[in-house]
Amino acid sequence: MNFWERWLNEHPIVGFFLNHPILGIVSLIILISLTGYLLQQLPRVIVSFLWWLLRLPWWLVGLFFNRQEGEKEMGKTIGEMAAGGESQQELMKRIIKKLEEIEEKQVKILEAVLREKK
Repeated sequence: MNFWERWLNEHPIVGFFLNHPILGIVSLIILISLTGYLLQQLPRVIVSFLWWLLRLPWWLVGLFFNRQEGEKEMGKTIGEMAAGGESQQELMKRIIKKLEEIEEKQVKILEAVLREKK
């Protein structure tokens, strides 16, 4: 057995593609295009991961203060106000009132955080 026969026996996949050149060429084209696509998407994935990493501390603080429940409650309240058939001015007054209440809560939370840091 010469070198090439022995090498092809040790690498049967290469031997298969050498015996089936059309399938080998199609597979090579698919492999090259998939590799190119993955290389194009790599920077996007890295940037998305870095943005996620940058937002992570804020998300954790939001979880700590149970921010998500507040957002759901606010969405329900605004939806109820809009469905109530109120005039636009009354709706705006109620929304402004709710925003002021939220601002007061934020100030209280900020004061509590600052007190704990001391």
